[in-house]
Amino acid sequence: MKCTKNHLISMYPFNFKDGHRCANCAKNCNDESKRKFNELMKCDRYTALSSYVNCHENVLVRCNWCVKEFFTKPDGLYNDKKECPRCARNDQETARENFYRKLLINGMEALTDYINNHTKVKVRHEKCKFEWL
Repeated sequence: MKCTKNHLISMYPFNFKDGHRCANCAKNCNDESKRKFNELMKCDRYTALSSYVNCHENVLVRCNWCVKEFFTKPDGLYNDKKECPRCARNDQETARENFYRKLLINGMEALTDYINNHTKVKVRHEKCKFEWL
């Protein structure tokens, strides 16, 4: 059997049915993914802090805009599926800071610690001293 790039391959029909394809083309895809990742790292936005293994293994990356370090899959970065969580505003540290800032602006005080956006926080209004979750 030949693949679309005319590589001669031999495999059982059930392997093909399970999604197995040409090993030569798969190796080229990995090389292409690595090239895309390296090109992305040459830009000013991110710096790789760990080495590239393949497009499915997490890599430690630092965002050069906000200096946040985070793990991500390389294909998520170069396919625009993933970006810096702090810059995208879905970072837990940023959410905590925003929560406490909004409390201060509205004259409220947190009586329990902020854990995440799914956990209730007991708060008290400074003027009337009313407390609620």
